[in-house]
Amino acid sequence: MKKTVCILWLLCTVLASAIAQQTPTTAQIMSKASEYWAKQDYTQAASWYRKAAERGDATAQNCLGNCYFSGKGVDQSDMYALAWYQRAAAQDNPDGMVNLGYCYYIGKGIAQDYDTAMSWLQKAKVLYTRARKKGADVQKELDRINAMSKKPAFAQNESPIPASFVIGEAPVTPASPVVKIIPPEGFPYFSETQLEIRYSVDTPPDNPVKEVKVTVNGEIQPTARVVKKGRSVTVTLPKDDSSISISARNNTGWSETEFLRLKWDKSKENLIRPNLYVLAIGINDYDQIHPPLKMAVKDMNDFVRVVEKKKHAPYENIYVTKLSDKEATRQKIEDELCQLAARAESTDFTFIFFAGHGLKDNKDRFYLAPVDANIEMIRSSCIDADRFSGYLDDIRGKVVVFADACYSGALLQGRRSVSSLDMQKVVSEMNRAKPGRYIYASSEDDTVSNELPEWENGAFTKALIEAFEGKAKAEGQKALTTVELMNFLRKRMKEIIKGDNNRKQIPGFDGWNEEFPLFTY
Repeated sequence: MKKTVCILWLLCTVLASAIAQQTPTTAQIMSKASEYWAKQDYTQAASWYRKAAERGDATAQNCLGNCYFSGKGVDQSDMYALAWYQRAAAQDNPDGMVNLGYCYYIGKGIAQDYDTAMSWLQKAKVLYTRARKKGADVQKELDRINAMSKKPAFAQNESPIPASFVIGEAPVTPASPVVKIIPPEGFPYFSETQLEIRYSVDTPPDNPVKEVKVTVNGEIQPTARVVKKGRSVTVTLPKDDSSISISARNNTGWSETEFLRLKWDKSKENLIRPNLYVLAIGINDYDQIHPPLKMAVKDMNDFVRVVEKKKHAPYENIYVTKLSDKEATRQKIEDELCQLAARAESTDFTFIFFAGHGLKDNKDRFYLAPVDANIEMIRSSCIDADRFSGYLDDIRGKVVVFADACYSGALLQGRRSVSSLDMQKVVSEMNRAKPGRYIYASSEDDTVSNELPEWENGAFTKALIEAFEGKAKAEGQKALTTVELMNFLRKRMKEIIKGDNNRKQIPGFDGWNEEFPLFTY
């Protein structure tokens, strides 16, 4: 037994030694890269620099940035040059700092920013000065920094920058467009098959852009023909490493093609995305309740429109059922609630949107009013809070209800109201504090839900749609949560109704003590 163990140990040692000998060190890789560079075999040099750069070697990262900057051994890309310079500079590599500062100095791969350029150059100067004290020959680098310490002429309306300030080129205003791609968050990795790519197109004022061409892995994508500065395009990508290119044309001709190379993040391939089920109900013309509403059906359609845009943000699929006017009978609504219970899984989300009237009986019990509501027989013709809550109990996953209906003393022009009711009490009754369930209601207490033609929606739905379209997004925010939505609705609805003292509307909200995202931006 001991003999066997010794043999295995010896075998492992030999194998480890052999593997170690076969795996080159970073120093050996850099030596190989320098050798190819000296031979002007830039493709091989760039390949070896990349190997060392991906190991985290700052010198290699700076050298690979130079390859991209000059287009030697790789396709020229200011953006990739900038990315590798940033990595080198982050490791206190002075060459990387100078090159990064230079990119900011002339606006290569990023917006021109003199102050940021000087910040990086001064950091590099400190490191170079220390190196010179130790005998290093860095005077050339220090001279370059001193030359760039003057603010760029094109930022001060002075004469052009001397060519000596620039690596092989002088900044000029080209007659053809200049395209720059802004790296997406997480660059170079991506995990979504739908990706928004932002880019800018600069062109002389008297020579506007006529056409933009976008390709994914060489395949031309449909885009708007005329663009403005600071555009974006959403592209569909395969679950594999991909290359995106953008070029623009004005009357002079086509720009140089800007490339973006992305890597598919395989670690997220098995991520289970929730499905979103939507039941949207909008009722203008009731059988017995008069006068008819004006905006309820439009509210429903507009809500569905903004929700359907949230596919992959983060929903895998979005399934929508709409019931409007004559379709929205009590039987049909209850049938669709049962369908939701049968289809939704524990990982899914369900949105239920209701725009219409609400009723109460002589015991102040709340009812959602379907199109065939009978005012004389409310209990048998409408859906009471307990019954509605029971349907919600049967739906697995997270359930969010948006109810744009309310309750005031009388039917008033431009108001969705049938009877007075404590709305916050209603919401609590509907919810019964089940985890993962949220109820948003258009008004609480004795306030009413308002709708006016100039708003184009009910006040609640107008604010809700604005939130879904991104107006609730704070700087740096990646998703809209249940609580953030409520805060936005309360603030925005005050602004919408402001100026009309006869109109008061405070949205109601109730949910389990749990905040979760509704969608990502």
